[in-house]
Amino acid sequence: AISPTGSRFDVYSSSLGSPRSSNAGESQERSAAVMGRQYLQMEARFSKTLASTVDQLEEARFQSSKLASEKSEVEGALAGSRSQLKGVLGELERAVQEIAMAQADLKDSQIQLLQIKEKLSAAEEARENGLIE
Repeated sequence: AISPTGSRFDVYSSSLGSPRSSNAGESQERSAAVMGRQYLQMEARFSKTLASTVDQLEEARFQSSKLASEKSEVEGALAGSRSQLKGVLGELERAVQEIAMAQADLKDSQIQLLQIKEKLSAAEEARENGLIE
């Protein structure tokens, strides 16, 4: 039977078949009641710990999902940045090639100008010497 306190472990001595005034019966009743209360306290602590652990697990799952989403966004942005960088590097390589071609053209032009200058100097010298009028 359940005692008036409501604990399922508080047992009336009458269920043990001995008179209530018996010391052995009272001792057994007290021991059973103490053990029952201890069990209920441990069960309550375990339930609280379990609920807390479940909450922590749910929070960890949420954070993990959030981090996975952020990682995906970062990886997408990184892929976009890599693509842009490849484009910029391609343009830079083309620009370097164009500069090299322009430098080659400039050298050719300098050589032609030097040749023209030499021809002009020679013609001027020839005119001064009376070879050309």
